Amino acid sequence: MKGWMDVPRATLFCETALPQLQRHLKERGIWVAAYSSGESVAVQWSTTQISQLVESLTAFLTQEWLVSYLQQQVYKHTTRDLWPELATQQVDYAVQLTVHGLSRQLAETLPPVRQVIPTLEQALTSLLAEQEDAILSVDAVIQFRARTFLQQAQVALQEVLRQLEEDQEYQAFVDHLREKLMAQPPSTQEVHVFCTDTQVWLCYPGGELVQDEEILRAAQWASDGSEVHPEDLAMSILITRSPPHIVIHDLTQSAPWPNFAETVERVFLQRASRCGHCSWCQDLEGGL
Repeated sequence: MKGWMDVPRATLFCETALPQLQRHLKERGIWVAAYSSGESVAVQWSTTQISQLVESLTAFLTQEWLVSYLQQQVYKHTTRDLWPELATQQVDYAVQLTVHGLSRQLAETLPPVRQVIPTLEQALTSLLAEQEDAILSVDAVIQFRARTFLQQAQVALQEVLRQLEEDQEYQAFVDHLREKLMAQPPSTQEVHVFCTDTQVWLCYPGGELVQDEEILRAAQWASDGSEVHPEDLAMSILITRSPPHIVIHDLTQSAPWPNFAETVERVFLQRASRCGHCSWCQDLEGGL
């Protein structure tokens, strides 16, 4: 029987995610020495296992290692200060979302990451085969051979964090509007909300527009004399009137998120419903 000295072996250094590396290799049938140090892990494999080891290390680098790396990057003091409103769980969730998205691109060999796995596999194969008792830093392999990929990962993470922060700010805005709504006594008249990419207007069930006097009162309630955005004005009217039911006619095609129709739904919840492409909407579409 061949012993430890008769088979290829390597000492793998990993500052970023050593426990995850040890677990990852064991789960994939790679022999890991019990005497691994705090900075490295010793592995051995048969000559027929070299491709399995390389594939395992590549998968580790683009998954578990990448998660740990991005977490460390975002928790650096200067970077974390960019997202003071996000809780630790939200940051970790953003990292997982980012890595999941990159993993999908890698699996589908989509640009600009299609060469990452072949590049890592080629580098690992060469480094492990060049000497009988290899000493290898897995951190260095991906940091030098896939530097562009890591930069893309950080950019993708920043975008996910930005979106999470915007979502959180938007939810706080919705909660604020709901508090104002709950303080208003409900009326008895239904209101219809019409939304396009450039306009928002309100009508009564018969089709007549909301009167100017009501618009003026709503504007005074919403603003201290500064200019009021049409959507803010429309929301002020809806909250002031507090209708029992709102029918939303959403004719938007390229309005940015979140559009006004969605905000009305989130603020008024079960009191708001969409028309389902009614005859009014069909008539209006011809003129848009």
